[in-house]
Amino acid sequence: MDQAGGLESKRVAAVSAQAASDAWRGKGVVTPWGQLAQGRVPHDYGDEDAIAEQHAETMAWANKMEGSRVAKI
Repeated sequence: MDQAGGLESKRVAAVSAQAASDAWRGKGVVTPWGQLAQGRVPHDYGDEDAIAEQHAETMAWANKMEGSRVAKI
């Protein structure tokens, strides 16, 4: 019974520790996808012009890097 009692007290402690660790979940999600689910979205989410602008900036940098790579070959 001592062994069973020791194992049970470890299990109860682990469950309590997990419950304490999970307490933040009741305070709202902090992940970007959780923010989307709660209606808090980035300023450009769904804004076609902002998305196109970001894409253009990304591709300009990528094309510059590719041009540099090709020039070295």
